[in-house]
Amino acid sequence: MNDPEPIDSSLESLQAQHLARPAPLRVGVVGAGIWARTAHIPMHQGPGPTALTGVWARSAEAREQLRNDGMHVFDTFDDLLDASEAVDFAIPPTVQPSLAILAAEAGRHVLLEKPSATNPADAWRIADAVATAGVASALTLTRRYHPLVREYLERVDALEDPPTGIMGAHVHDGFLTGGFVAKPSPWRDELGALYDLGPHLLDMAEQVAGPIVRVRVRDHRGWTTIDADHVGGALGQYAVSGCVRTRPATTLITSGPSGRETLDTAGVDMAPAFAQLREEFARAARSGSPVTADALRGAELADLIDACRRSLAEQGAAVAVSQGRSI
Repeated sequence: MNDPEPIDSSLESLQAQHLARPAPLRVGVVGAGIWARTAHIPMHQGPGPTALTGVWARSAEAREQLRNDGMHVFDTFDDLLDASEAVDFAIPPTVQPSLAILAAEAGRHVLLEKPSATNPADAWRIADAVATAGVASALTLTRRYHPLVREYLERVDALEDPPTGIMGAHVHDGFLTGGFVAKPSPWRDELGALYDLGPHLLDMAEQVAGPIVRVRVRDHRGWTTIDADHVGGALGQYAVSGCVRTRPATTLITSGPSGRETLDTAGVDMAPAFAQLREEFARAARSGSPVTADALRGAELADLIDACRRSLAEQGAAVAVSQGRSI
């Protein structure tokens, strides 16, 4: 009698991997604006570690438009929570805190837009709600998830001596007539690039040179400059603007005794960043693994941006950044 045919080990391995792979995380998206349509909703469509359950928007008109576009739309926020394990927010920071806290209290993992709130107290309340509920959170600081940025930060980290000076800018033409965020946006119209672009740039600056402890901020016709003192003594000079006729770009130049390292994201495809964000968020929800930026980081950045706001209001006066909770 012939021996039985051996089992194809490669096929067996693939089957084992398939059985071990968790089901996609069921994610509902809140929002119907440009970022919801072009980034957040597409991120959860197609094969991958998350699956889109549907969308909910505060406006009945927006919900109807989403339906006309073929989206599965929830009638209420509670309906979205009932159908989802996690919630991805693509809404203004003025309304995100209340809904994010409700989601966390309901045991749902939360993917937050930046800034997480327009004032530190609300940002810390989100972080507290996430910690109390024991749910995962992630913050959409997209550049931090991109391989190009990670390689740059690794190069800087490998320098023998820390940088003594950092220059950086995050600029685009989105606020100008015809720009991609030029439509009425009350929170952007009121708070400007400092709140919209500042979290991206200043977050990366702190990865390079440590926490910022003091700022001096000025603005001229939508060009906002930030002179920053980092905790280790490094001096930073940063600028943000949505009123420059150019394609979106973030630049950082670090200089010091060990040399100079440069980052320029002009023309970079951001798809890898969203793929990494999606993967990290799903993994954190399933296993509690760490993410690149979370609700706690959102609260820390809220403290930093608020110090910038106060300095700007005082015409460039030096303002200390709260080190820790500022409720």
